[in-house]
Amino acid sequence: MDMSGFSRKFKTLFKISPKEWIDNKRFDLALYLIKNSDKNINQICLECGFSSPAWFIARFKKKFNLTPNELKKSNNLYNLP
Repeated sequence: MDMSGFSRKFKTLFKISPKEWIDNKRFDLALYLIKNSDKNINQICLECGFSSPAWFIARFKKKFNLTPNELKKSNNLYNLP
C-alpha cells in the first residue's frame, strides 16, 4: 500500500489525517508533562517531537485557548482533557 492509500484508509477509519492523529498524541503527551512534571516548556516541546517551540506554543494556544505557560501556572490544570 502506498502512502496516499494509507492516508485515505486512515482518514476513513479515524475521521482525521495521520498527521492530525500524531499531533493529537503529541499534544496529549505535552498536556500530561505540563500537568505532571517540572520540565520547562522548551523541554516538553522537544520531548513531544515538536521542532519549534514557537510553533508548538502557537498551536497549543489555538487548540486549548491558552499558552502552555498559562496552563502550567493555572490552578485549574485538570479542566483540560
